[in-house]
Amino acid sequence: MKTVLASLLLVLSTMANAAIKVNQSPAPQSSPVQKQQSHDNHDVWLARIALNVFQDFDNDGYHQNLTLSVDLDSQYHQLKVAVQLWLEGPHGQRQQIYTSHDFELNGDSSFDSQQINIQFLDKLSSAYYQLELVVIDSVSDTIVFTADQFTHSELQDLPLEGTYWDQDQQISIYSAGIALSHDRNGNGYYQHIAVDLDIDIPNSSTELVAQFYLNNQHLFTSGAFTVTDINISDQQYFDIDIKQGLARGVYDLDIHILDADTLSQRHHIKALDWVVFQGLALESASNLGDGTLADGTIVVDVDHSGGSLGWWALGLLSLLIGRKVRA
Repeated sequence: MKTVLASLLLVLSTMANAAIKVNQSPAPQSSPVQKQQSHDNHDVWLARIALNVFQDFDNDGYHQNLTLSVDLDSQYHQLKVAVQLWLEGPHGQRQQIYTSHDFELNGDSSFDSQQINIQFLDKLSSAYYQLELVVIDSVSDTIVFTADQFTHSELQDLPLEGTYWDQDQQISIYSAGIALSHDRNGNGYYQHIAVDLDIDIPNSSTELVAQFYLNNQHLFTSGAFTVTDINISDQQYFDIDIKQGLARGVYDLDIHILDADTLSQRHHIKALDWVVFQGLALESASNLGDGTLADGTIVVDVDHSGGSLGWWALGLLSLLIGRKVRA
């Protein structure tokens, strides 16, 4: 059984739900009886809230991703708080899915607004969920405000499911992780990217290649590797050293998964949908001026490893080391 994964842009709590996928059904009707808000504190209030769910690979009406934007106001000029998110399932089961770092509310300013991005990479069963937002005073550790489906309709009947259930039945990404390292000059920009991919293709086997793009600029194309069914022994690892040609900046990483024989696209890991691939602070190791080269190339060293990596792919990788990869 694969290791349960969960990925959040800020802080991610582990989640575990029933392993039986429910069929799509109309959104349940909320009870007309309004629940009394448990913490009616006039020191803190909600000025604005916006919620969006997205990414539905299997087109069943349930989504992997949730983005919540909130603008909390306070009667105090400065008030340090933290935010928790709780998810309630169709049978009343509750679980905490997010806790923020402490941050300050500044009166009625909109500059202290918070955006929370969550992707459910666990076995979150396909269902309609209710979301509750809890605001905690960081100094006294007391709850000063709550909002839920009874007070704000945006938090009601959210059609959600985990990656485990959101599959296109042809090829799917069970997990995708990234880590940045090697900030040699200590300026907050990194020169090394480590990516791991666990790709599944139910009841079948195929050879694939992966193309990596930074802000739609081609970084490199991997050698071929084989993916078989839904096991973890074919997980792929890419260690990428950016040597020259990449200007210092913030980048989104997109990965195109192609058929190794026909080079037709089989899947696309978009930074727009995978929050861990958004806003990567990167630069070349040898960064002169803006780091770009006159002929528009990027020089990378790549170490690709993993299960079912073809022998001829290893040969291609040795050729990749130190060569210029054209954008």
